[in-house]
Amino acid sequence: MKKAPLLSFAFHAGVLGAKTLSKGGTTLTLFLSDEYIKQISRLLECKRFGYMLEISAVPMKPEAPAKPKEKKNGKQRRTQRYPYR
Repeated sequence: MKKAPLLSFAFHAGVLGAKTLSKGGTTLTLFLSDEYIKQISRLLECKRFGYMLEISAVPMKPEAPAKPKEKKNGKQRRTQRYPYR
């Protein structure tokens, strides 16, 4: 199986949560919008091949969410599955 080349990539993400593991590690859960499909694919390739990641974070204000679209019956629906908190 051929390993993917090591290329850096970037994305914007929201932090949904963090859990401390019993063995001393921490699990971090991130929210990435659907526009980052290629970056999500690269993250999964890194996991598949056992690469570690060097991550740097830059805090930024979240973009204003789009107004929810109205359905025909007048009810609103959410535009994102996990909106930023």
